[in-house]
Amino acid sequence: MIDTGDWKRAEAIFDQDESALTAKINPFGYNALQIAVELGHARFAVNTINRIPLEALKDRTNTGNTALNVAARSDCIDAARALVQRDPDLTQTRCNGNRAPILEAAINGSKAVLQFLCSATRDEDPSPFRGNDGAWVLYNAIANGLFDAAIADSFSRQNACDEKAFVLIKIQKVKLETSHQRRQSQ
Repeated sequence: MIDTGDWKRAEAIFDQDESALTAKINPFGYNALQIAVELGHARFAVNTINRIPLEALKDRTNTGNTALNVAARSDCIDAARALVQRDPDLTQTRCNGNRAPILEAAINGSKAVLQFLCSATRDEDPSPFRGNDGAWVLYNAIANGLFDAAIADSFSRQNACDEKAFVLIKIQKVKLETSHQRRQSQ
């Protein structure tokens, strides 16, 4: 039922057994929410987010990912918004190799979630906007063709880059755009 996004059937099960909401139900340690997010069943995921106990939003898979990391990896924007609305601290929760959700989105080319997390993630220690973490977010955003005005504005608002670094990033963006335009014209 989760694999097809059948919320009505799942809801009937959750009504009978609340523990089914948080039970790990596959060999990778995913719960119903994490599976729904991974498969992109946004309505199912949002319904589950609104019903699951708040502390269970931080439940981790066997590899250490929360549902927000899964949403960042699979570009499930509706789930990402609902998760952050319910628990804003999830943006700061590091999982899977010490990756913040914003980095997970950049690595996996999840543009909608990356843009959302650029505004929803706080610049607090350990900040994913500064140092090596910030560099990795920017590098992956650029490498995946996701670096645009929204991401640039977010990083400049966060004061994450000094002026020289920001100029270099803009130059790289122009190079990527020029290269992309050349490929399209051929």
